[in-house]
This record gives sequence, C-alpha cells and structure tokens, in this order.
Amino acid sequence: MLIQRLPEAELDGVPTCGYFLRPGNAYVYIERGGDHRLLRLIQPTDFGPIEANVQGETRKAAAPERERRRRRAGSSGERS
Repeated sequence: MLIQRLPEAELDGVPTCGYFLRPGNAYVYIERGGDHRLLRLIQPTDFGPIEANVQGETRKAAAPERERRRRRAGSSGERS
C-alpha cells in the first residue's frame, strides 16, 4: 500500500491536504485543520473517473442532514 502526500492546495477557499492512494490510484483531498472533512475524491474506474466534491453551503449542512437520515439498526426496519 502506498499513501503519497500531495502539495497543499485550496478548494473553494478551504485549505486542503491531498493524498494519492495505491492500489486504486485514488486522489483524496481533506480539510486542513478543524474536522478534517473529506472535500474531494477522484477514483478511476473501468468506465472513467468518478469525482465526488463537497461544495459551498453543503459542507455546513451535511451533519444535520446525516442526523435526520440516521435509522436504527434492525432487520424489520421499524422504529421503536
């Protein structure tokens, strides 16, 4: 396994640290400082690269949205 540190950069004005991961040849950019949130992922596939980006206000609203969508574990899916 190889994790190669990339030069520091900014994405939408947010300072980031970048990493190149092998196997998989993926690029990952995380927030420097603070919560170290994932800001960008580029993953090559047989069908072309898949890019995932967190932008603008989405970063601030992500945590409350996750809380709303959280479900309790259980095979029937019912809430108690």
